[in-house]
Amino acid sequence: MKKLKIVGAAFAALTIFSFGSCGSPDEGVVKDAKVEKVGSKIYSEEEINEAIDAVKDYFAENFDGCRLDKIAYAGDKATKRENEYQPENSEAIVITSDFYVFPNGGDGSLNTDQNYTDWNWILVRTSDGKWEHLSHGY
Repeated sequence: MKKLKIVGAAFAALTIFSFGSCGSPDEGVVKDAKVEKVGSKIYSEEEINEAIDAVKDYFAENFDGCRLDKIAYAGDKATKRENEYQPENSEAIVITSDFYVFPNGGDGSLNTDQNYTDWNWILVRTSDGKWEHLSHGY
């Protein structure tokens, strides 16, 4: 009987530990994100891909408990509109994405267990030619 209680307690602890470790990842998940190709007369495919990679890096570091599902260049029209608000000699690009916040994910600023679509990312080109995150949201 004593052995049965010990086995039962061990099984219960293992079950609780297993369920406790489920939930959201400790960083943003980007590995399976679908990258949609959008043509541009402003930027080359390489420049757009560099901006998308910068967003993926930012997402992975700052969107704990979220999964990036889709990402794309927002198009020349959105980028031209954003560049109207940039200081002179500054260059911006707009990327759009869809992502999911896991039930235990996010930092409290996002609704959990929810999909976000058409989320905008605004990046500016630095003096060394790299894209840097400026802002994000709707």
